[in-house]
Amino acid sequence: MLKLENITKYYHSSTSVTCALSKINLEFNIGEFVAITGESGSGKTTLLNVISGLDTYEDGELYYNGNPTSYYSMEELENYRKSEIAFIFQNYNLIDSFTVLENVMVPLIIDGMPAKDAKHKANELLDEVGIKKLKNKKATKLSGGERQRVSIARALAKETNIIVADEPTGNLDAENSKMIMELLKKISTNKLVIVVTHNMPQAEPYITRKIRLHDGVVVLDETKEEVRKLTPIENNKHHHNISTAFNFFLLNLKSQPKRTILLFLMIFVNVLATFICFGTFVANLDDNKTKKLSDDIFINHDMTRLIVKETNNKSIDNEILEKAKVKQVSQVEKYDYITDINYFRPEDCSTLYLGGWQDNNESQIFVDNTTFYVKNRDRFMRSASFLKEEDLKEGKLPTSNLEMVVYTDDSSKLNSTETIYFCNPKKWGKDTVITYEIKIVGILKKPTTQAYFSEDICRMLELTNLNLKLQYPYSYVNKYWQVINKAINYNYIMIDYNLTGNEISLSPTYYDGYTTIKNNPDVTLKETNQLNLSIDGINKTYSVIINTETKFESFDEGLGVSPTLFNQIYNELVDKKQFAVYIDDYAYTDEVINALSKSDLQAISCYRSSVIGYDMEKVTVRYITLAISLVGLIVINIVIVLLCYGILKLKKNDYLILKMLGLSNKTNKIINIIEMIFYTIISMLCLIIITTIVSKTTSNTYLIEFFKYIRVYHYIICLGLCLITSLIISYYFNKYIKSKIKITSLKEE
Repeated sequence: MLKLENITKYYHSSTSVTCALSKINLEFNIGEFVAITGESGSGKTTLLNVISGLDTYEDGELYYNGNPTSYYSMEELENYRKSEIAFIFQNYNLIDSFTVLENVMVPLIIDGMPAKDAKHKANELLDEVGIKKLKNKKATKLSGGERQRVSIARALAKETNIIVADEPTGNLDAENSKMIMELLKKISTNKLVIVVTHNMPQAEPYITRKIRLHDGVVVLDETKEEVRKLTPIENNKHHHNISTAFNFFLLNLKSQPKRTILLFLMIFVNVLATFICFGTFVANLDDNKTKKLSDDIFINHDMTRLIVKETNNKSIDNEILEKAKVKQVSQVEKYDYITDINYFRPEDCSTLYLGGWQDNNESQIFVDNTTFYVKNRDRFMRSASFLKEEDLKEGKLPTSNLEMVVYTDDSSKLNSTETIYFCNPKKWGKDTVITYEIKIVGILKKPTTQAYFSEDICRMLELTNLNLKLQYPYSYVNKYWQVINKAINYNYIMIDYNLTGNEISLSPTYYDGYTTIKNNPDVTLKETNQLNLSIDGINKTYSVIINTETKFESFDEGLGVSPTLFNQIYNELVDKKQFAVYIDDYAYTDEVINALSKSDLQAISCYRSSVIGYDMEKVTVRYITLAISLVGLIVINIVIVLLCYGILKLKKNDYLILKMLGLSNKTNKIINIIEMIFYTIISMLCLIIITTIVSKTTSNTYLIEFFKYIRVYHYIICLGLCLITSLIISYYFNKYIKSKIKITSLKEE
């Protein structure tokens, strides 16, 4: 079965070459109990290592079942050791953290046996070697003789044809030595047992053959007892990598609590630190928190307040209000401030107008809280970023601030230049008009009253700060017209925040004209500076203030009213198209806006629309926080990788023993992956429980703000990051095992 033919082995050092074995010719068969003896340095252990595949040889050939082994690849040599050789060492090589039973179960589980069957088989083997009663003891609690019996039971569990033992009784007293030799004698009835011993008199009563070596040469090969040659058993073991790995993982989990707890704590620290760093990063992404607030766009710029309208601009009814009660919406405000009406704009839209009308050959273009006048142009103004090349009939899209795209039937207009007038008294000063000579570089296919300008010029005109007054689109002015008829000649109404209650502000010039109004049943202006209006047949009286300041000099024919008065008239006469909702917290702004969009509702944040400019101090803190959290995330993961890697390396000897017992690199890799993923998932579940409790009980301002920005998908992303870290740990540890942990290191020179 096993034949050595002219086997020669050399050991090389920096200064010399030593011949450990010289032309060894031996043959072994099943049923033999062979003892190899010799003086120290004679080569007996080297011979055992060559036979068992723990060492290679330079010359000759080792045949197993007639097949030469010198051509074996590393994988084939590993399979030879795994399938055909069982080891019994002088130092036992038990896994100390396992019980007696678990140590014997290990090779069975490695061979793919289900855990239940492996446990049953291990009990039988322990009974066979006479230590079943010790099955629940840790290996560290056993005597030398007991440990060696466990080692023998484990060797039997492998069901190999060959058992090699290097000084199996070297550390035992006479009584235990006799017991071990009797066990080996019993085993040799159907296996080849080869032992190396320095105590031949102790072994002689039990062996069937003795071999003596001297200086690497066989000087004695004596058969003491003829044995019947037996046929080697066919070893057709099927290794199920995944099931084996999972069973072994469960065994590790149960049997190594200290290692389990330590690894779990390290992984949990990684998960927690990753969550904190990642969450801090997420919470600081909201750049609106670094802007300075302007109070002028909305009367109520509450951070939790959103202005909402129906996508198709339908009038507000109860059905629409019910659609707005999505998750995180705490309140729906049906009758909203009139000042919100003019300033609705979807946040993803860069449109520069919200309304306008033609009057005296003039278009008034509203941009947020700014009124622009485009003289002699009956068109609205938009950014050309909305256009594509296929929208053009002729020409190109604007590439500079002095270019625009329009619709016209007259193709000769292409490349012509027109004078465009813009004015904004509040931004540029009274009576200031900015003129641009703008070239028409493109003609649109579809008819439209909109003129498309470059994005840069649109942005330039967008920002302003109105301190006291807000203008309203003509559609609402027209409603006012219906009330007071033509008694007052005006182009628009201006809300004056200096006025309170039911008050109207008039310039002296127009007041003189108003006092002469006659024959109007709906409007009466008394000498006592009171204006009587009839609204839906109900007479109401409003105070008139003669405005001695030149508030309206930059505009022709203006009428100023108080917010209270305008709201009264608006609430009764204007078809309401907008309302407000309040959300649980500003951090849910985007979520609520997205949720409302699914119900055909558009929304904007009053707070976001009311912030202008940046608070540079807050910007600095924000970027520092983002940088620290990002760097912290990277550093913590690197540290955790190194620490966990170190913890795993501490068990180097255990992995070496497992490899000796037949655990493949592939299976070991799967075990480590399962282990790291399991700890990561458990850590994440613990984190979710802890953060849920903390978020509901904490009074810390930072933590309260922190948790407001955390969503379910943030936990998922965090889990993903930690799983990547765990897989990196597994990868490098498996690489370490493959390259550094060699089974040949078990050999004893």
